[in-house]
Amino acid sequence: MAANRSCLGDGSSENLDVKLTLKEVKNYMEIKSYTGIGSRDASELAMKMGSSLGRRFARLGFILRSGAARGMDTAFESGCNLAHGRKEIYLPFSGFNQRIPSGNPLQRVLAVGENPLAEEEARNIHPNWAACSRFARQAHTRSVCQVLGEDLKSPSTFVVAWTPTGQDTGGSRTALVLARERDIPVYNLYKLDERLELKEYLESLEEVPPSL
Repeated sequence: MAANRSCLGDGSSENLDVKLTLKEVKNYMEIKSYTGIGSRDASELAMKMGSSLGRRFARLGFILRSGAARGMDTAFESGCNLAHGRKEIYLPFSGFNQRIPSGNPLQRVLAVGENPLAEEEARNIHPNWAACSRFARQAHTRSVCQVLGEDLKSPSTFVVAWTPTGQDTGGSRTALVLARERDIPVYNLYKLDERLELKEYLESLEEVPPSL
């Protein structure tokens, strides 16, 4: 049973649907999470890649962690939704972008911007916390949960992002710096070499086991 694959190296978003294999069913039982984030002003190509990856990882049984912002967050989540995947959407506050918390165990939406332990992590990472508005602090705080989970003890398996220069900048900086500090792999889709690394990783997950 062959799986359709795409070459992320050239940014293609075609033929990303994959058939579930025995290995993928096992992945569902193991329950892994990844963080899908990035710039609110992402390019159209970047958003197509994000949506395709969101669908592809959902088919492999990964839980998406993201933040309901426009741009890359929306792209990853839309792809996840197309595959009816599991997700954890972390809001800086209830009502952000017209989203409210949800207790659905398969599609969780949580407002975490006032979490004191997550805020402490964000404060330690941000270069000028004192200058941040309340909203900015809430947004950076929720970024911590995007990487470490609601309990701050369940780190994502990896982080996929797109930033305009490929650097740890903008609203995603807190999450990206935190991931690197915790030795969590980061794939920035802006960078060709990291897209190719992610492609190789995906293909390793999609290897088809022998038929029974």
